[in-house]
Amino acid sequence: MNQNKLIFLLFLIFSKLMGQSISQKELEKPNPESQIVFIFKKQKSEKVSNIGVNILGSPIYYSEKNNFTTVELNPNNNISNDTIIKTITSDKICLSHTFNKTQKFVYEFQKGDTIVFDYEKGYPYATIINRKTLKFDNNFLADLKIEKPIEDFQFTYANKRIRSYNENKIYLKELNEYRINVDKLLDSFLEQNLISQSNYELYKAANRFYEININKSLMSFITNTDLKRDDLLYLRTYRYFLNNYVIEKFKLKTEFSDPMSCNSKVAFDSIVKSNIFSKRIKEYLLNAHMINIADKNSVADLNEYFKKFKASVSDLTMIEKIKNNYLLDFTSLKNETKVVNLSNSNKDRITLENLIAKNKGKVIFIDFWASWCAPCRAAMPSSRKLKFDYKEKEIVFFYVSLDSDFEKWVSASEKEKLFESENNFLALNYPNAVLFKGLKLESIPRYLIYSKKGILVHQNASSPETEEIRKELDKYLIEQ
Repeated sequence: MNQNKLIFLLFLIFSKLMGQSISQKELEKPNPESQIVFIFKKQKSEKVSNIGVNILGSPIYYSEKNNFTTVELNPNNNISNDTIIKTITSDKICLSHTFNKTQKFVYEFQKGDTIVFDYEKGYPYATIINRKTLKFDNNFLADLKIEKPIEDFQFTYANKRIRSYNENKIYLKELNEYRINVDKLLDSFLEQNLISQSNYELYKAANRFYEININKSLMSFITNTDLKRDDLLYLRTYRYFLNNYVIEKFKLKTEFSDPMSCNSKVAFDSIVKSNIFSKRIKEYLLNAHMINIADKNSVADLNEYFKKFKASVSDLTMIEKIKNNYLLDFTSLKNETKVVNLSNSNKDRITLENLIAKNKGKVIFIDFWASWCAPCRAAMPSSRKLKFDYKEKEIVFFYVSLDSDFEKWVSASEKEKLFESENNFLALNYPNAVLFKGLKLESIPRYLIYSKKGILVHQNASSPETEEIRKELDKYLIEQ
């Protein structure tokens, strides 16, 4: 029996001991050498178990070495253990696990690993069961006894105000002392062979670039090498640093502290002209701002900058992903104004007007939402329950997303279980269509009601969470 088969057999035995059921389909999965297996043990605490569900995205995600594409993990471990198996191409990944909303843990795992996350200690404790690791390889941040200064958003939440000038000076000093002390500890662990070289470098980088992201004055100490660390692209802290560096280097204005609140068209053009970044990092930055342009600018801007993007980036997979995610083959439909063009998950096109005409004789309830809209996502369980409660009535429910990114819409729809209905669509020509302008549809969630005659009778219906919406629907249901 070779080593890979032995490891997989041990995984199956271990999973069974933990109460996991392994089906024949699981047994027939590809060789685990190209996979990473994540086993999330049940989170018993009510406080902790609720953390597993994040409205706008999973608090657990990873990127592969030398890459920046984020893969979310959504374990269903509130009731029992859950196992997730992912195939990866790189030799390593960097996984981030946000816990109890404010605690952030970072781990490095290898291809072929089987990792168990246990929450008995009050935080995610990782154990790799297929290979020996050094004492602080898996849980350096979890076991760290040095107290980290609280971040700005935690301070603001606790004190209902931002830090004063003097308080911020003290905070930056404390942060610097924290970074120095953590670095000394890492140096000591490496010298004592308590942490591997790879994990040592990961935590060192995370520690350093975290401080730089907070204290922008440290940007003056950045070296050319810092801008060419392809090996750190899998670390989100490093990617955030790169975006902050673009703001400082090219003197761009931001609306908020978030570097992506800048004018991405100006940022894109500045990055294209620069020669300070490695090829891969330059592609990452162009990709980040290309997405920002697609999300925030006009269809004309998207098309213009996509041409520049294709001319500046050699990664065909990256180009194809932008093209597919933002449905650039549907550009003509995006510019139409007379009708509302919709797409389903198969990218079949239909108009809202056709849907309404096909459903004459039924009351129509339309739920406008988006993957990025927290209130929309929070109301979605109530919207689904409303639909279930009226399933025997002459009423049809349409879910229309205003997302610009097809992939994000699909992912959010899956989480919200909207594909259980055929009436889940993506709006292609928002905000250009006359209907959107007439409704002044500038904020969501927003709910519409059409009568059985296909007439818009309520432009701003009550939320599915209220009793009022049931009264409104009942009123139009009894009309002939």
